[in-house]
Amino acid sequence: MERIVTGDEIWIHHYEPESKCQSMDWKRPHLPAKKKFKTCPPAGRLMLSVFWDSQGLPLEHYQERGYTVNSARYGDMLCDKLKPAV
Repeated sequence: MERIVTGDEIWIHHYEPESKCQSMDWKRPHLPAKKKFKTCPPAGRLMLSVFWDSQGLPLEHYQERGYTVNSARYGDMLCDKLKPAV
């Protein structure tokens, strides 16, 4: 049982936060403050592949931007990165 390795993939969304100075808005004292519905648009996302066993995490792999995960790329990741890590 100690030799079993399992894994999972997840999309990680990352944001570029708006600074306090960028979010400030001038208003007159008698006018109500403007409502913010969306603070900032997402900057992008990455796919994270995580593999673990009874000892811990042998591999965390972030997929490069612009590449699609297909069977060939997944097989290369298993052979080139996971196999040496285990």
